[in-house]
Amino acid sequence: MTSDNGTLCNAKIFCEELWNNYDSKYPTFSNRINPIFLYIAIYQHLTAQRSLADSTGRKLQLELIESFEAWIPKIEQARHIDWIELHTEIIDLIQDKTADYSYGTKQSGSYIRDVSENGLWDSNINHQLFQMLPVSVSNFEKNNHNLEIVRQVKNQLSKLYSLPINDSIPGENELFELLTIEVSHLLIGTPCPLCKLDKLDTYLYLFQSSALRESKSKRECAQLASSIQVLVNDIQKKGSKPRPIEPFLRMGFGYSVQLVKDYNQLIELLDSKVFSVSKEDISDGIEVSIWRYPNKQDSLNLITLKGDGKFILFIENEDISFNSASAATEYIMTKLTKAN
Repeated sequence: MTSDNGTLCNAKIFCEELWNNYDSKYPTFSNRINPIFLYIAIYQHLTAQRSLADSTGRKLQLELIESFEAWIPKIEQARHIDWIELHTEIIDLIQDKTADYSYGTKQSGSYIRDVSENGLWDSNINHQLFQMLPVSVSNFEKNNHNLEIVRQVKNQLSKLYSLPINDSIPGENELFELLTIEVSHLLIGTPCPLCKLDKLDTYLYLFQSSALRESKSKRECAQLASSIQVLVNDIQKKGSKPRPIEPFLRMGFGYSVQLVKDYNQLIELLDSKVFSVSKEDISDGIEVSIWRYPNKQDSLNLITLKGDGKFILFIENEDISFNSASAATEYIMTKLTKAN
């Protein structure tokens, strides 16, 4: 597909030519925002831009629209991505390619596609609101425990994002994934600073206003942020990445040397990417709960340590005793692997 001046002008190449403009205008989007949003934003600009009939700018505009629709099926059904605003950059590139300097400057033209003008006033500010999101730049370890937090956060966010997602519409899965991961980034930490709840309030309100076009009130967003925070705190209390018992804790809790040795050997062998572990003191030792998300109820294993070098696993109303931590963990990991 070529324009009158022989310039190759399919949608993919057009997007690549705009990439540097996009990257410089939105530096915080680098390695964060899926490129599909850029493609949708450019396409939506093209369909919402008036142009003069029979002009070279309009011919290129039409070629690009048709190329986008062939390249990305159902792009015409995609959610509005007006939080990426490249209006001037797109007009400049089309003018440069066609030498048609009337393109984008004449309001007397017509649309190529039927376009609803509802919400155009909102479009003028949504890209600014989206950039105000309090996004965390820190990454979190993708271990078993944190992945469960992400799963639970995703469940909670269904109150903000209509589920199930229509996979056939471009950008829908990617937008929900962006929402989930960024909310998780704001929450996961040890400990979770209180100020992060305030950031989450703001994030949910700005995201749903600018990206989802929802009309949840500030109060509703604050309540959702609070419920998510409580849920995450509860998960963090009930299980986390296995940590050894330090010498000063051994003395403080009155643990025997052998009990600490047995416990530390056990958790050293448990892969934190697979298991979550919590420790509970009992009258004659320590009870260790080991489970694998997201099926805690089905995968829960209880091991009792009494400081005698034995690892007692309670299974189906009977105790199985192991003489080493490696034998106990190998049994558990084999059992859970088969179950999954």
